[in-house]
Amino acid sequence: MNRLVYIFFLLILVISCREDIIHPGEFAGNINEPVQLNSRNSYTFIINAKDLSMNISALTSFNTTLARISVTLVDHEAGYVNISVKDFNDIERFRYFVDDDVSLFTEVIDGYLPNTIDILMQGLSGKLRVQLSRAF
Repeated sequence: MNRLVYIFFLLILVISCREDIIHPGEFAGNINEPVQLNSRNSYTFIINAKDLSMNISALTSFNTTLARISVTLVDHEAGYVNISVKDFNDIERFRYFVDDDVSLFTEVIDGYLPNTIDILMQGLSGKLRVQLSRAF
């Protein structure tokens, strides 16, 4: 039985591993295929968009009221992005709109637990990275 469990977990590990690893500072390689990384006190959204209209709403797993949001949009050709962060009462506490190249926008969010992050893209062409993480 113990051997069967070991083989099962090994099989799951091999099947679930991704071939393409995204290194820090890089954007997703495939056009219009977003990558979302969501863990305790951290959420990252990365996409290489080409004329993309999409609305993403993700639950976050924060246990701290001190967070930092960072947004990067490079190689912008068209469209816009609207980003908002809501608390547990579904009240919008942060909003950021971008429709041009932004090498790095960053701001500290303090005083509430981020519960959801909404990312609305309208006709976006460019490389976008949105990161919400614990601030130290």
